[in-house]
Amino acid sequence: MIFMLRYIVLICFCLNICNCSIAGNLEDLYKKSLEELLDLTISTAGKKEEKISEIPASVVIISSEDIKRYGYTSISEILKNVPGLYAISDISGYGTTFGIRGFWSANPKNIIFLVNGVKQNDAIFNAYMTQYFDIPVETIDKIEVVRGPMSVIYGEGAFFGAINIITDEKKEETLVSSSYGAQNTIRAALKSSGTEGSINYSLSAGYFNTDGPDEPLDKMTNNSSGLLDIHSGNNTTEDRLEMESKHINISLNKGAFYSRISFNENIEEIYVGLPAISDGTSYIRRNTRFKFGFKKKVNPFFSYDINMAYYNFNMQVTFDWNSIGYNYSRGRSNTYETESMAYFNFSEKLDVTTGICFRKTNDINFWGELNKSGTFSSDKLDDNIILSSIFTQANYTLTKKIKLIAGIRFERQSKFSFLHIDNIDTVNKRIYQKNYTDFIPRFAAVYAFSPKNIFKVLYGKANSRPSFFQIRDQILGRQNKLQNEYIQTFELNYTSIPLNHLSLSTSIFYNTLDKLIVRKLAIENGEYIGYGNNSGKIITKGIEFTAQTILPDGFQAELSMMYQDSKDQRNFIKDMVAAYSPKLLGYFKTSYCFDNGLSLAVSGNYVDKMETLWDETKENADGSYGGRIGKKTDEYFTMDANIRMDDFIQKGLFISIHGSNIFDKQYLHPKSTAKFFEKGSIGQGRLLMISMGMKF
Repeated sequence: MIFMLRYIVLICFCLNICNCSIAGNLEDLYKKSLEELLDLTISTAGKKEEKISEIPASVVIISSEDIKRYGYTSISEILKNVPGLYAISDISGYGTTFGIRGFWSANPKNIIFLVNGVKQNDAIFNAYMTQYFDIPVETIDKIEVVRGPMSVIYGEGAFFGAINIITDEKKEETLVSSSYGAQNTIRAALKSSGTEGSINYSLSAGYFNTDGPDEPLDKMTNNSSGLLDIHSGNNTTEDRLEMESKHINISLNKGAFYSRISFNENIEEIYVGLPAISDGTSYIRRNTRFKFGFKKKVNPFFSYDINMAYYNFNMQVTFDWNSIGYNYSRGRSNTYETESMAYFNFSEKLDVTTGICFRKTNDINFWGELNKSGTFSSDKLDDNIILSSIFTQANYTLTKKIKLIAGIRFERQSKFSFLHIDNIDTVNKRIYQKNYTDFIPRFAAVYAFSPKNIFKVLYGKANSRPSFFQIRDQILGRQNKLQNEYIQTFELNYTSIPLNHLSLSTSIFYNTLDKLIVRKLAIENGEYIGYGNNSGKIITKGIEFTAQTILPDGFQAELSMMYQDSKDQRNFIKDMVAAYSPKLLGYFKTSYCFDNGLSLAVSGNYVDKMETLWDETKENADGSYGGRIGKKTDEYFTMDANIRMDDFIQKGLFISIHGSNIFDKQYLHPKSTAKFFEKGSIGQGRLLMISMGMKF
């Protein structure tokens, strides 16, 4: 009852903090025909407006109408329904991370995430964690998902593409909403956008709090009583997977000037290193981002965009491991970035995009203390980390039906050093990492048989550099210096609209991932030392099929299937099934919108069984070495459902009831970084949530 009263008070608060009138709406994507959808433009693929049908990549758009109809409650829930993406969560601090086209990595640094065009990674782990941008989904206008190597445009890290979450479309709207659901979950969202004088503004804010699941540890391990300090009083996840987050995002535009400002705080309880035994291991992350720019169209033939950005990251992990001593790990980083883009339209047939980017990280400090073992360590950046790049991409219309695209990027990172301290009185040690230079190409051809039949031939390469944290581990383990990871991909994509209300899309792809960083554990002087090497190689062959129908009476449906065959090509296990790579993925969505504002929606996801990582250093009972780090997980199928009523009781008021995993399918994510859970990490059980809000 107390929780429900809190929920009612929260709704009343939200419904009374604003009193503005709506002047306009973002054009509803669902009012467009399938053919018109191919002519929609997005800005993520080339950092300029381009038609989807002409973009040299596979593109998915999630509109605000999608989010409302299907009742999505988080970024992770939205993305797990994007064809080709699959979610894995290991409850060890990385949160929900996404595999794509047969490859998954625990450290989420292979898909670039942007919010209103602003990168969302940090300089310590070089990761794009969803906990860095806890955006309330009610404030999202659309999400642009561009799949395929995007390093020519975005640089290192765009292994599998870029995802841009947009909350600042130019319209006038004020919205407030709140939600309450299972696991004592509370959500609140506020959005206000419009024009004041000559300034266009958009403000989004959100709050989230949950107790998290209460599950026995025996679901994830064979013998929880054998874990350090675990007993009958703490052998569940109760109150040890709580989460709280706060988010604010501001966009301002005045003429050619623009600015983007955001702050995000996420406090999450996790299982890392050792199992939590009391109140939970707390992981706090704070991200502050500023971006300012000037964008102008000089004439029909030339325009430019000059911008500067600042990224600040702070983190702290307080370990709930034992009753003796205070154990913690902390870190911070500061990064500055400037980019100059030039867009040339030389003729109706040729346009060229050119850019120069300069990024400087001048402060990284990562330190921690484990009082029980008397260990203190600190790693502080001693030099600036400089990343410089220049790139260009040309689009040439060969004929009315054929368009050619070619791009190239040169990227160079300077050498740098950092100071390492072991315990307080030891001598500082200066360590250097060599510089590197990368050459990244891209080629594509788009052939439009007709406006309803489009064929794309795509080739691309992308790189991902080792993070500061990985380099630190490598140097301290006295191992060889790490190199960049690479992907090379070939894809054939065909999209057709054989009937007025039916769209079909097929993609055949072949990916080669090389020099992947594989983390290893070695025993040296009786201690375990973690380090990595560039021994990983994976080859993936796959095919993806999507069918979509949109009927004028309000009915819509989409079905997607993907088959992918990923093989680990490391020398000692050549052609073994790759870890964390399901062979089959399936997605379906269907919804119906009635004339009275009522909408019903159902969606489902199928994820095939998955293997865990093969570790050649693992010692077996018979004295041999080599084996999987955990058990194979079973395939699973989950279904979600949503009921929504717009203009409920009065105009602008809406209410929705959303169910995730409505049949409460029990499943596990494969073991990755949570080393003591050999069965894997618990999947999300059934969650019910009711939301209410008001549009003014």
